[in-house]
Amino acid sequence: MNYLKHLGGEDDELQSIQDKLKQLQHKENLYAAIENLKFSISTENTLRRMAHSQDDEKVLSWLGSNTAQNNHNTARKKHEPTTGNWFLQSETFTQWSNATKSSLWLYGKAGSGKTILCSTIIERIIEICGSSNPADKCAYFYFDFQAKWNADDMLRSIIVQFCASKREVPRELHHLHQECLDGRRQPRKSSLLEILFSLLTTSSRTFVILDALDECINRADLLDTIEEIVKVSTKYLNVLVTSRKERDIDKRLKTLFVYDVALEENVIDSDITLHIHECLKNDAELRTWDLETKNNIEQALLKGAHGMYYYLNIER
Repeated sequence: MNYLKHLGGEDDELQSIQDKLKQLQHKENLYAAIENLKFSISTENTLRRMAHSQDDEKVLSWLGSNTAQNNHNTARKKHEPTTGNWFLQSETFTQWSNATKSSLWLYGKAGSGKTILCSTIIERIIEICGSSNPADKCAYFYFDFQAKWNADDMLRSIIVQFCASKREVPRELHHLHQECLDGRRQPRKSSLLEILFSLLTTSSRTFVILDALDECINRADLLDTIEEIVKVSTKYLNVLVTSRKERDIDKRLKTLFVYDVALEENVIDSDITLHIHECLKNDAELRTWDLETKNNIEQALLKGAHGMYYYLNIER
């Protein structure tokens, strides 16, 4: 009896071991199933993101490439270090850039350095956005007589820039792409404005900087567009524009914008002086001339420039 009981005890122990092995095997199978499921979900999400990314790229390509970047790079090549610092250190710029909703118009004669100054302002605003709050955004556009850009071109470029900064394309823009026969037709300006306003609905600050309004091929339409943006947009939008002081622009912006600054001779002479110094110092032939001759050249250039970058070939 004791012998059988002992055998029975071994059988019970063996059965217990077998049960535990089955449980372990069941757990392993369960873990494997979970891992397979996680892998499947991860793969599916990756494919979805890839599909969304491809769709996003298609929509952004339809709106157009960021042509503003080429103009900005060209302007920066003509920029001298510290050029424009007088304005960046001014009280007007400080008040505008620190505000949550404000507008600023810089105007001057042809060749007064507006585009170079605008590129300097853009660089500073990008720096401010990166250091103060990563959610702050900046978009810009350079009008150009030769390119014949209009208000729609500007809106498309700004929308693309904001989408790039947010790293996503809003559903409204995808819907607009579909409504326009999957990109076979261009959107109306009213639709572009609706998309822009949806992108501007944020608690973070947004900066829009536009250069050379007078070079837009349809200024009346552009001024209407700017007025609508300034009046309808949220309290977190700061707008800065540059142009010549043309009658139609002056009439509209004087009452619409908070600040306006004339680029007079007395505020940009320091930039001209700096550029002349750099030319005399770096030109292979001129730098070998004696100091008196170079001083005479400098004075003649400053006297002839009268606050105009045109003579120094900085701006077209």
